[in-house]
Amino acid sequence: GQIWSPTIRSKEGGLEMLISARLSSLIRQSLINATTISYVELESVRLGEAAPLLSNVQVLAVLDEQLVLQCELALDFEGAEILFRVKPSALEYKSLPSSFFSLNSFAAEFSLVLTLHTDLPEYPYVSTLDLSLKHVPELDFIVQPSLIPVLSGWIQSSISSSLSDYLEPNFLGIEIPAWLNGTEDYITYGTSSWGDEHE
Repeated sequence: GQIWSPTIRSKEGGLEMLISARLSSLIRQSLINATTISYVELESVRLGEAAPLLSNVQVLAVLDEQLVLQCELALDFEGAEILFRVKPSALEYKSLPSSFFSLNSFAAEFSLVLTLHTDLPEYPYVSTLDLSLKHVPELDFIVQPSLIPVLSGWIQSSISSSLSDYLEPNFLGIEIPAWLNGTEDYITYGTSSWGDEHE
């Protein structure tokens, strides 16, 4: 299929800013929910130079002011790093001080359904982009240093649980004009009905 490599870095932050914000939020929440962690703080995010790859783009439906696509999104961020400061709370690790650890070299493949709301007469033409998952992907990453051996498993299961909220027909929406203008509140959530209406 066709492959599209969208730019991941730009003067305004571009796709890296969007992906890193959502990914970091999911991982941070998984650490907060872990019973062995008493404190967590996000220090920095670097996703590297490799861009995400979109492939196998298919048109599922052309509706009134909506275009529904299916595609594959491959993330392979070799050299990427999300750095956290954590303080363990579990008894066997309680003697450890607050310390840094990082998640490195992310890789995942997403099967997505994208709904573009093409209801703007002028640029950017698309008012909202809705993203739904066909299935929950596995996220490969490396934890360094591995002070708490089960940390990787907790993060993986917590991310999978969080991503399941976006399985179709549920979606995460991006308000494109607000995103381009640098507005912080540009994310929406909902449930799509286009499939039910056009079976």
